[in-house]
Amino acid sequence: LMESRKRILPSFNIDATSVQDAYDISSILSDAETRLYLVNVLNAFRKQLSSSSETTTSKFVFVRKTLARLRATTNVTKRDEALSRLAYVYMLLTLLHCNRRIKSVSRLAENDEFLSSSLLERHVSRFAESSGGEDSYFRSDFHKDKIALHICLLALVLENYQVRPEDLREDLQVPLRKVREYFRELGCVSRSSSVNEGNIST
Repeated sequence: LMESRKRILPSFNIDATSVQDAYDISSILSDAETRLYLVNVLNAFRKQLSSSSETTTSKFVFVRKTLARLRATTNVTKRDEALSRLAYVYMLLTLLHCNRRIKSVSRLAENDEFLSSSLLERHVSRFAESSGGEDSYFRSDFHKDKIALHICLLALVLENYQVRPEDLREDLQVPLRKVREYFRELGCVSRSSSVNEGNIST
């Protein structure tokens, strides 16, 4: 890998023989941060899951599909672990969809119960560059790729390392070939699936 791409990828173990062992997810979001910053957000997601309506509401396709799948999860511990990672995906998608110049990070979380302003403010410097103000940042194409790669990695974990790239195309706002490229950079391979009628990265 070129050095520039190494700076974009999540921290990885180059000696790993499978993608499952290549990345330490706790280096992205630790258990301590989940407890400190995501309590209210996780309660909001749990409320969605317990709603009498079978339709989950979210502006992001992948989040909606994952919440719908988690409705059937009976293991509360595994469900909550998945919800914390989904909350991080939601935060990254919010950063990806906002303007390149972020005038106020704190305002991004206003009136959004699925977004932790504390976690966002703590992690935004990973995915954007400070822009002259305490609360303002600029997101370059470099940062956009970094955000997308982290989303793809967390999607892999959430989907047990089998993801249809088509499920992320709309949220990432890139052509399908670019989504596949992101997965290849993470060390995945694509294979056809007669069941899902598409490519699965694993």
